[in-house]
Amino acid sequence: MFRSSLDAIRRLLKETIPEVAITYVNTAPDGFEQPSFFVQLAAHSSEFLNLNYRQQRMTWQIVYFPRLARGGEPDAFDQLDVSDRLMGALQASPALSAPDGSCYSLAGIDGGPRDGEVYITVILEGQAARELPEYDKMQEVHLDQNGG
Repeated sequence: MFRSSLDAIRRLLKETIPEVAITYVNTAPDGFEQPSFFVQLAAHSSEFLNLNYRQQRMTWQIVYFPRLARGGEPDAFDQLDVSDRLMGALQASPALSAPDGSCYSLAGIDGGPRDGEVYITVILEGQAARELPEYDKMQEVHLDQNGG
């Protein structure tokens, strides 16, 4: 479920900001390219909803590193534009879908431009069916009404 929810976020980034081709998932290396995204799992929890279903809650941190302007400073207009487009896409839909067909509801969105970058926290919730043991089905029932 973690990988699938990550792929749902990566799909959203690619569809919403197609001009940014690089998304780092591991630590961004020294000399990383800009513009780019960095996506990291910040927290997660899991609980059983009932006998059959478990709900997973994943908090993802998305960081956007904007294009650099002439003086090597982050381009403020690019930063604001990407922040608006990304927040708009997240607020427009109650759910994200992953390439594998899984669907994750958006439980929370927070963030925006800060310190020359864009930080957005996304909380996704997904449900998974728990495998239960299969029992042999009863084929016949005999009832002795005479008590004998």
